Parts: sequence; structure tokens; C-alpha cells
Amino acid sequence: MGWSQDPGPHFGGEISPLFLWGIILRDLSIFVDESGDYGAYEYHAPYYIVSLVLHEQSHNIYPHIDKLNAQLESFNLPNHTVHAGPLIRGEGVYRDLLPETRRPIFYRLFQFVRASDIRYHNLLAIKRHAKDSVELSAALSKQLAIFIREHLSYFQSFDRVSVL
Repeated sequence: MGWSQDPGPHFGGEISPLFLWGIILRDLSIFVDESGDYGAYEYHAPYYIVSLVLHEQSHNIYPHIDKLNAQLESFNLPNHTVHAGPLIRGEGVYRDLLPETRRPIFYRLFQFVRASDIRYHNLLAIKRHAKDSVELSAALSKQLAIFIREHLSYFQSFDRVSVL
């Protein structure tokens, strides 16, 4: 899996930079999420995925968040965080929603990602290639180290990087 080459269009609307004692700081937030588990390989869950979503805080994504939240309210999902896996599979809060209802929710999430000025990167481990959780963790750690090394100048261009 690679670095997102097309994070979608940039819509301007810069928010005020972070100020600290009159110094403008460049701030990068990295949100980390995982999908899958460290358990044994199973045909319906063959991967363990760690996703990194990178947001330069000087890029205003609040209008896109507000739009997505308004759209989710129209599906009777106010104040809702979309979880793509359960949405696709019709699990959890999506259990009673027909595919015809779930598909537009997924599409709205997709449009949010395309419209927002964010980047993402996925680390993918194929569980059948690892004999245990130690090997799985090592495979992900190696991919993360390569990703950081390949984009080190980008990360170093910020005054602060927050991992959330």
C-alpha cells in the first residue's frame, strides 16, 4: 500500500496557524487506526491494517466535517463516527440498514476524504505470512520505518508532529 497520491482537491480556507509566544508553528496531526486483529489467520480476516491519516493543521477541513455530519444526520446517525468495515459488512449500528442505505453513507465518507486536504498511508500485514503476533508486529514496524525514512524531510518540515 502506498502514500496517497491524490488526497483530493484543496479548497483553501486556511485556518489560523498555531501561535506560541508570537512564533508561527507548523503542526501536523497523525491519526492512527487499525483494522483486524493479531489473532490467527482466518479466511474472512486475512490482513491486519494500520492506517495513518495525516492532517496539516493549517489546512481547514472543518467545512467538510460539518457537511459530512449534516449528511449523516439525514441518515439518522447524528454525532456518528463512520466505521467502514462494519458499514460495508452491515454489522453493529448498521445491522438494520439495507445495502441501498449503507452505500450512500460510504459514498459520503469517500467524498469527505476526497474533498478534505488530508493524506493517508496504510500499513498492511498478511496474517498467513506471520507465524505469531511478534512477526506480525515486526512486519508492520518495518513498513512504518520505511515510510518514515522515505518521507523524513516532509515530517521534519513541521515544528510539531502529534500522533493521536
